[in-house]
Amino acid sequence: NRSESNMENRMVYEVWPGNNKFLCGGRAILGPDTKVLVLTVFLIAIPSAANVYFVASRLSTAATVLAIIWPVWCLTVLFKTSSTDPGILPRQPYPPQGYRDFPRVRDVEVNGHTVKSKYCDTCNLYRPPRCSHCSVCNNCVERFDHHCPWIGQCVGRR
Repeated sequence: NRSESNMENRMVYEVWPGNNKFLCGGRAILGPDTKVLVLTVFLIAIPSAANVYFVASRLSTAATVLAIIWPVWCLTVLFKTSSTDPGILPRQPYPPQGYRDFPRVRDVEVNGHTVKSKYCDTCNLYRPPRCSHCSVCNNCVERFDHHCPWIGQCVGRR
């Protein structure tokens, strides 16, 4: 079937079921909140430009250079942070065998300690310890800390 062969030839990011957006052929992954990321860039860039124009340019060349380099570095780190995979676990296409009878929580041994691992119905997998499902991005993220609205991305393992 032609539609099945088209699906097999597509990259993972092209058929990703989460809410993330991909750039540069899947090399950069953004969260669903890109408008807030643009707002964050403006909240850094506009005051920084005003600082260069009104303050630093009247002080010294070194102050002007520093006033230009610092926000450029901040924006670079912001883009790097917001476009990096936070540790998203790939979804499983099907639930485990015996879908109706499998346990929702199972015990897993990690470094000699028994830990409870919960099942995620959306991603069809048992989540490892410290993994949570982000309702904004609609993905399970390893070592999930929070979904940061300023970068529009989850803060997790990476």
